[in-house]
Amino acid sequence: MVAALAVLAAVAGGRGLFPDTIDEEVVRLLSLVYGSILLLGLCANVVLILRLMTLPQRWAARQARVTRRLLPGATLMGFFVFLISCFVLGIVLQFVVAAVLSASRAADSDGLFLFVHSLLFHWAALVGLGWLLAGRRGGWRAVFGLDTRRVVPDLVLGAYGYVAMVPYVLFFAAIYLRALDGLGYEMGLQEVARMITGETSPVTRFYLYFMAIVLAPVVEEILFRGLAFPWLMKALGPAPAMLAVSLLFAAIHLHIPGFVPLFVVSVALCFAYVHTGSILVPIVMHALFNAINLWALTMVG
Repeated sequence: MVAALAVLAAVAGGRGLFPDTIDEEVVRLLSLVYGSILLLGLCANVVLILRLMTLPQRWAARQARVTRRLLPGATLMGFFVFLISCFVLGIVLQFVVAAVLSASRAADSDGLFLFVHSLLFHWAALVGLGWLLAGRRGGWRAVFGLDTRRVVPDLVLGAYGYVAMVPYVLFFAAIYLRALDGLGYEMGLQEVARMITGETSPVTRFYLYFMAIVLAPVVEEILFRGLAFPWLMKALGPAPAMLAVSLLFAAIHLHIPGFVPLFVVSVALCFAYVHTGSILVPIVMHALFNAINLWALTMVG
């Protein structure tokens, strides 16, 4: 996330997030791209606010539509226990791999660790969900609102939601990064971001892009918005559920400079899921968010 804030460096004081010597042409290009998205986002928000003010939204019905999709508590708990077990196994395997790798292969270790983590989290989640929903009536459509007849409209809504959330993300990120800088916090990029900007093999780099733009958005939106959010909303109510799932979403990325921006992103994704009823909309928003940030990161790396 924080790589996307290169254009706010002077304002936010985000020293240490990217090289001090960025080519001026790159800075101008980033400013143009993010400035254009920001302008589109402001326009999108004006339209959205007018729509919310002038048309009945029936939020109670929208929230009920999402909570009705809840999987049985025991089933949901079993799935998350399975996923957590896979995640812990992945961490153990990373230590084992690190112990047996020779010094000559040290350069390949980061890519191997990434693949092990992805295999035992992202892919395990998809396999587990596929097995879980295989015998369930309605399958993915019934649980996540996926409807093949609405793919194109949902893609458009996802793109609209992305540009609409960008002004909020950049605004709060600028304030937050400036506060961290004022407190003397030494900021840096996430491990994955360092891998992208560093020297990695073409295979590792390709998988990083695939994971960031496709795999992570699909899996994380299914887990956070599709499964956890409806359960929390039924148990706690809409606002506390949105707060809880957004805090968790920001925290699991283990990156202090990205905490507030990711929290704001999660709130927008929760809102989009309730408003549209389709998990595809927040998936598209998430994928575009990662894709544009990844492009910015490669430009400044």
